[in-house]
Amino acid sequence: MTKKEYKEIRDREKKLFFKTCPAGQKPVLSILRVHLLTEYYLERIIAIKLPRGDRLLEDGGLSYAQKIALVDSFSIVEDSLIAALRGLNKVRNRFSHEFNKAIDASDIDVVGRPFGVEYTKIKREYGQNLREMLHFVLITIGARLAGWTNHLEEIAVKDAKAEKKTKRTGTVEPTSIAEINGGGKSIGPKRSEKTSP
Repeated sequence: MTKKEYKEIRDREKKLFFKTCPAGQKPVLSILRVHLLTEYYLERIIAIKLPRGDRLLEDGGLSYAQKIALVDSFSIVEDSLIAALRGLNKVRNRFSHEFNKAIDASDIDVVGRPFGVEYTKIKREYGQNLREMLHFVLITIGARLAGWTNHLEEIAVKDAKAEKKTKRTGTVEPTSIAEINGGGKSIGPKRSEKTSP
C-alpha cells in the first residue's frame, strides 16, 4: 500500500468517525453511535478472517458481545481494545435499560481504563469536561479498531493477489521467514514443486 493510499483510507475512516460522533454530540448519542460503528468494524474483521464470515453475520444472529468474543478468539486485536469494547457494550446496555441515565465519570472509566497510561493522559487533560473526555476515549477506540480493520483488509488483499499469482504461475511462494530459510514446516507443496491448476 502506498503512502497516498494509506492516507486516503485513514482520511475516509476519520471522516466516518467524526460524522458518526461529532465533538458536540450528546454523550448518550455518542455511546450509541460509536457502539454501532465498532460493530461495523467487528463485522468487517469477522468477514475477513472466516472463509464464509458473511454467512455467519447474515444468519448467525450474533450479539455484539459474541462478535467481540469471536474477534478476540482470532488473537489479532490487542487485549486493551477488546476490554474497552466490552466496557463500551456494558455502558451502552445500561443506557438501553435505564430511562434518563446520564453519563458520569465511572461510565467513562469502564470504557477508557483498559487503555492504561493513554487513558490517564486523556483523563488528566479532559477530566473536568466529561463530554470531551468521553469523546477522546471514543476516538481512541474508533481509531484503533479502524486501524486493525484496515490492516487486516490490506493483508487479505495481498494474500488474494499472491494466491491468484500462485494459481496463474503454478508455483508456491514462501509464506514465512522459516520457509525461506529452509526451516520450519511448510504447509502444502514445496516452493520448487508445481501445483496442478
